[in-house]
Amino acid sequence: MLVETELGEAGIQHDMVLTIGVFDGVHLGHKYLLSCLKEEARKLSALSGVITFKRHPIESLNPAAALPYLVSLDEKVRLLKAEGIDISASKQVIALIAYIQRLGTDVGDSNTASK
Repeated sequence: MLVETELGEAGIQHDMVLTIGVFDGVHLGHKYLLSCLKEEARKLSALSGVITFKRHPIESLNPAAALPYLVSLDEKVRLLKAEGIDISASKQVIALIAYIQRLGTDVGDSNTASK
């Protein structure tokens, strides 16, 4: 699995199917979502990718909040790798919002996930 802080710096020249979430602990619900992600990526001959957070979004939006984590970022990446995810990127919430805004129309067909 490729792990990058910024997807743009990874130089990936391949289509990707992405999901975004905290993924703290990678429980059964996460595993189901990841299996759907991998299946959709396989159908499209694309890479599977996860964008997760260095800090929980609540902590980023409210610095006074101190939430407990089930696993460290390194352990989270290990768990995602164990699920067969091709790419994992960790971002700060504010940076993620800016990144999504920069993507604009490059996101692709928004109906793909509902097929």
